[in-house]
Amino acid sequence: MAIIGESFEEYVNEQIKVRQRIYGSKQRTPQELTYLNGRTAWVRLISSVNIENNPSGSNDEGDKKLQSLNLPEVYKDSLLAETFVLFAGTSNNTEASSNPSVNNLRRGINTNTKIQLSDTAYGIGTFENGINEFGIQPMPTLGDVEIKYKNRGSLREANLTIKCFNPIQFQIIDTLYLHLGYTVLLEWGNSSYFDNNGNFISDNRISMQPEMFNPKFKGDHYDILNKILEKRNESNGNYDAFFGKIANYNWSFDNGVYDISLKLISLGDVIESLNMNYLSPNLEIQDNSDNSELNEEEKSIQTERDKNDIARLFYYAKKSRTFLTEQEQIAQNLLGPSFQNADQFVEQSKKSSYYAATVGTRGLK
Repeated sequence: MAIIGESFEEYVNEQIKVRQRIYGSKQRTPQELTYLNGRTAWVRLISSVNIENNPSGSNDEGDKKLQSLNLPEVYKDSLLAETFVLFAGTSNNTEASSNPSVNNLRRGINTNTKIQLSDTAYGIGTFENGINEFGIQPMPTLGDVEIKYKNRGSLREANLTIKCFNPIQFQIIDTLYLHLGYTVLLEWGNSSYFDNNGNFISDNRISMQPEMFNPKFKGDHYDILNKILEKRNESNGNYDAFFGKIANYNWSFDNGVYDISLKLISLGDVIESLNMNYLSPNLEIQDNSDNSELNEEEKSIQTERDKNDIARLFYYAKKSRTFLTEQEQIAQNLLGPSFQNADQFVEQSKKSSYYAATVGTRGLK
């Protein structure tokens, strides 16, 4: 979404034309009928939590966390987050990270009492210490998702719900999602679409999962925002996401179900992308003026002018003020002691015969 006053991206305009053509066509192809009648929306929530020990080696906090969850050490680093991506219920382990699709969804029922986190749809966390107390429960899942734009589109807020069905599931969701300040990636899009070249995409697999779980990806949140922009463009507006933080959460327990509410705030995919600590290229200022008579503030403005665009803005403002002061001095010498400032010079100029001849009487008040 653009800030008020901004135009749409070109790919958005083209996608609107594609959809208008499909909705307005009288003779529709099978693919167009599939698009119109079978298209649905999807949403995916990904945690950025890594479970690890203190890098100094003096702390085994990561090991203790896995022991408390009764999980083996293999779930260190990002594996637990990969296994519990909330998408169509809960995505199936690491295979979904490289190529998210319906082929990676969980299915079946776990009957092995020794497996705590199975790759099945039913039975995750069911057997605590090999005992099944409450029957086979389904996997955790996302419920309602509501996304709002704030501050004229510069920030986004999401309110969503998660359901868990046994204590083990709740403890894992708590580890990955229920802490203020934790960062998560919320993705959503259309299951199928026509791209701007008219090609039918029957299975929209665009996702940031490969980047989120790639240990070689060392980018910061600016790089993630740029990746999201690339994937929006790649999907012609049929994919979107925001990288945000947990702003608030609460939960309740009723009839064997944990109902969890999450509030997310994006990191500012518009405001954060306006990098002010940045110097525009090929615009270096050549200024060899004498700095010996400048005070400390003026020297700082002069020497820091090429640090970033904000520093350059201060430099130009100071330079313009110096220029105007010099012109005021010239005007005072010409007009005499009655001259006070540049504004008065303009007003006096309006009364002159030269101004009337060049601008016309309409400019006089």
